[in-house]
Amino acid sequence: GVEFDPRLVAFSRGRAADAGVAEKAQFAEGDLFKTDLSRATVITLFLLDDINRKLRPTLLALKPGTRVLSNTFRMGDWEPEVVSTFRDAAGATRTLYLWTTDGRVRP
Repeated sequence: GVEFDPRLVAFSRGRAADAGVAEKAQFAEGDLFKTDLSRATVITLFLLDDINRKLRPTLLALKPGTRVLSNTFRMGDWEPEVVSTFRDAAGATRTLYLWTTDGRVRP
């Protein structure tokens, strides 16, 4: 994970440790737009629509088969393959969007 807020980086590391997956996840403080994502096989996002759209060219250029999952926010006109809506533990409605890259960058 890449997050500009150091408190959220620490929180994420703690949650990963609590879930027993700390060795499988990485969290770093930094600028998402300056981070090399090329080794990623799964990208999860909780960013506003306009930030997702700005990040889209970088995501589309990732190796084919990379999965991109966004909580709540879409990717402009890049249509998701799967849309899943559910209620979380607090009763709030949540929507997840899933895309898979094909290695082609579109306008």
